[in-house]
Formats: sequence, C-alpha cells, structure tokens
Amino acid sequence: MLKLILPDGFLFFYFFVTCVLSPNTADTLISIQKDFANYDELNQALEKANLPLNASRHQIVKIEDRMKHLSVMMEYIKTYKELKPIYTKYQQSKDNDSFLRKHESDISIFEATGRQIKELGYSKLPSFQALKSEYNALDSKVAELSLSYEQSKSQVKELSSIKKEHRSVSLERENTNQRKNKKRVGLVVESNSFFTVLLFRLSHFM
Repeated sequence: MLKLILPDGFLFFYFFVTCVLSPNTADTLISIQKDFANYDELNQALEKANLPLNASRHQIVKIEDRMKHLSVMMEYIKTYKELKPIYTKYQQSKDNDSFLRKHESDISIFEATGRQIKELGYSKLPSFQALKSEYNALDSKVAELSLSYEQSKSQVKELSSIKKEHRSVSLERENTNQRKNKKRVGLVVESNSFFTVLLFRLSHFM
C-alpha cells in the first residue's frame, strides 16, 4: 500500500506563521512582566498607591476647611475692631437715639459681627495675629500636601494605565488563542478531507 508522508514540522510551521502575536503586544507584555509578576501584584500596587493619594486628599480638604474658618474669623475681627470705637461712643453718648440715627448701619454691623463671633464658639475676641499665623502655617502645609498629592496621583495614573494595557494585552492574547483554535479545527477538517480524497484516488491504483 502506498503511504503519504508529510514533513514533521509542517503543522507547527503553519500555526506559527498564521497565529503569532503582534510585535507590539509581545513588547508590551514583556514590559509589564518586568515590573509585576502577575495581575494580582499589579492590583496590589495600585491599591497601595491609592492610600497616600486618598490620605493627602482628605488632609487637604480638612485643612482648607479650617483655613476658610480662619479667613472668615479674621474678617470678623477686622470689622469688629474697626467699628468698636463707634460703638463705644454710642454707648457713652448722652443722646443714644440721635447717635444711633447717624451711625445705625455701623452699629448694626458691629452687633451682628459680635453675635457671629460668639456663634462660632468664641467667648472673647481671639487674637488676629494668632489666627493669621495659624493660617500661614496651614497654607504651607497645603502646599506640601499638594506636592505629595500630585506625585501620588501621577503614580496612580501610571499604574492605572499599565492595568488598562494589561487588560488589552490579555484580551488580545485571548482573541489570538481563539483564532488559533478555529484555525486548528479548520486545518484538521481540511486535512481529513484531503486524506479522504487522496486515499480514494490511491485506491484506484491498488
């Protein structure tokens, strides 16, 4: 009986030529694997990088709220001190009604400012200079935290980009494997058909 012999490396060569990954995908995959052993390690690195980012954001918001409070208080103190002499004269005036008519707006603002200061929790007028010193110190702290925040943000952005690229590479690799399987099935079908026809024709020579 006549036998058909195919080269041993034929199928391997066929699949290699038709199903190889693109060079860009391979380069990206190698680059990712240099820094991270696996996908879980990449996720852990991203979670770790998010910790200082969230901490800095929380601190900045908290400090900025305090700075807003100090800013409002400093304005109250300035207004209170500016109008205090007028209010003192009003209290000392022998004709309060007449004095009030002349300075009613300033007196009303002074009294309203005093109430606001008490409502904010101050039993007496705080030192303007003390509040200003605290404000300046917090401003410097925010600048420092903002730098740290931007650095953490940059790292998180980079890791997120790597994670996205990892997903893209994984998806391309999965699609490539699916194409390989389809081609393998197609080749097997073609081979079976080829051998069937060949054997049928050869049978006429036997």
